[in-house]
Amino acid sequence: MKKLIYLNLIFLTIISCSDDIDNNNLSEKCNISNYEANIIAVDSDDKELNTFIVKNGDERTFRFFEPSNINENTKILFLIHGWGGTAKQFWDDLPEFRVKAEENNYILVYPNGKPNNYDGLLYGQPKGTWQWWCQDVSAGECDTDDVSFLAELAQTMQSKYNICPKNTFASGISMGGVATFLANQKASKHFNGAASFIGSTFPAGGFPTADAFPLLMFDGTNDPFFITEGTGSIPSIIYNFWPEETVLSRNYSISFDTTRQTIFDYYAGNANCSSYEKIQITDSNSLVKWTNCDNGFEMWKYTVKDWGHTLPTLDSEAGINYADVVFEFFNKF
Repeated sequence: MKKLIYLNLIFLTIISCSDDIDNNNLSEKCNISNYEANIIAVDSDDKELNTFIVKNGDERTFRFFEPSNINENTKILFLIHGWGGTAKQFWDDLPEFRVKAEENNYILVYPNGKPNNYDGLLYGQPKGTWQWWCQDVSAGECDTDDVSFLAELAQTMQSKYNICPKNTFASGISMGGVATFLANQKASKHFNGAASFIGSTFPAGGFPTADAFPLLMFDGTNDPFFITEGTGSIPSIIYNFWPEETVLSRNYSISFDTTRQTIFDYYAGNANCSSYEKIQITDSNSLVKWTNCDNGFEMWKYTVKDWGHTLPTLDSEAGINYADVVFEFFNKF
């Protein structure tokens, strides 16, 4: 069993951008006072792995990366893994994020999800298998308070490095993309931007919110989740993971009532964006940009024809690199 070295990091700070902020001119400074951060434990064998104690008593883990020159311009980016993935997998599979974070002066935070409560996952495996991001703790599939974890971890990192929530963003893949929306919709005091790749959102995750936030989306028209959205039906790909009789016999909330295009259009409208541009990246990939939005926000949506549930690459029909476009986008705010 690995030993954990507990560091009693007590930050007598609380995050607040000035209460009298004009929504059309976000404050450039953050006042930090009176917040007591939760305990962080550093793993003795894996220096990037940390254990975080949520105030509800839940013990969670995360990894993080520090750039070499943290200053008043440093930003925080949460990178949220997909269903069944881990923070370490995200870390190992996409090292370019750390290269770009060093170049662009970002702290990277990689939270770990917890196992879900589905019985019969992957044809008979018991609940507690694979990592998951919970949208609704009252639903049958999960009972993990991921909102508190993401919010308190963001608040602690902001306190530690004196970084304003308006400079804290989230990006994720698949269910990590779902969690990226979750952070911005249910923990909006601590996050100010989402970059969701092949991931959607649902009413259980807080959609729609009254407030807007900078939003980047990447989707493929042949994504087996994407093509069933708006029908209110269960996507057939679910049956690749659970036997049909298991799904139909339980009232699991796995239907998709809203399309990703509707989600994108809603937030562009909510931010009162007035300038529209469509850019053809490749023969298959088109980028829609909404600019001149409230608070200087922008809304970007990449849609790749005949693309599935896969991340983009420069040498593919998508013609873009995940890390490149994420930093390009968040550098604007």
